[in-house]
Amino acid sequence: MANKADRIQYKTWSGIRIRGTNPVPVPTSDLHIDRAAYLATSLESPKMGAVQSYDRAAMSGGPFHFTAIQPNPMVQGSLFQLLRHLEVAAPCEALDDLWDALSVHEGWFVARDGKLRDMTSGDLIPAATIRNVFTPPGGKVPTAGPQREQAEMWARLFHTLLSDPATYHAQQEFAIEYLMRGQRKAEKDFYGTRDLLTMRASSEGMDMDLALSVYHAHSVNAPGPAVKCLNATKATFGANRFSHAAAAYLIWRLGRYKYGRWQDTTDGRNRYDHTRAAARKSGMWPAVLFTTIMPDNLSIKKPVT
Repeated sequence: MANKADRIQYKTWSGIRIRGTNPVPVPTSDLHIDRAAYLATSLESPKMGAVQSYDRAAMSGGPFHFTAIQPNPMVQGSLFQLLRHLEVAAPCEALDDLWDALSVHEGWFVARDGKLRDMTSGDLIPAATIRNVFTPPGGKVPTAGPQREQAEMWARLFHTLLSDPATYHAQQEFAIEYLMRGQRKAEKDFYGTRDLLTMRASSEGMDMDLALSVYHAHSVNAPGPAVKCLNATKATFGANRFSHAAAAYLIWRLGRYKYGRWQDTTDGRNRYDHTRAAARKSGMWPAVLFTTIMPDNLSIKKPVT
């Protein structure tokens, strides 16, 4: 049975939401980057194939809810880069169906550079045009009628593709590449000679593996604030920045940072608690860490350094 397509209102915008199908697969490897990507995905899109188009970004989907457009500024987003990655790494019937729809309905295609372009001229498709096609008119989909049906058609095409198990591994690999393209300089300064692609939780310690996974899970949401917490940890601990105390401090900085709903609260409705719950549920880290470096409620005072 196909997942229901709901029309969702968000402020003055509206569009379609289709929930995901299967839970994000828990990694079986000991590689730190796999574990970090899993935790981030568990927060952003805990079930594979979830898509939404109601928050003015035209369409979003994939492990980190990659968007078709970036509303500020109005430019294309990374969703089409994900499609190009799937074309190379995981071609499938659902992707062919999406390609056909883009071609037949709009005369569009995703080029090798991961950009949505006009099939005749090769020109980039403007962000406003993408939004008007995926979520007509102009990101404000009506409750019924041809424009509502058009918006659901596009949402279903993306949902069908991203919920196909044949694409799961390729989607996660794209998410890992995305993580590594983020705050590259600051992260390289922190990781030092350690290779992010080959680092293992068993070699660095489960405490720091958890702390850095929590960092990446926050960086996906807001890279700037997250990297400030990472830099503060490096400045405080220096050569000892991979110690147990440093792990506790990094988690504390992230969990007490005043950005959005990051800060730990007693009602459990914040990113710290959501991250803690997802990490604990995964079973990838020892239970003791959720009473020591990542407790139910963080102290207002910073950990002893």
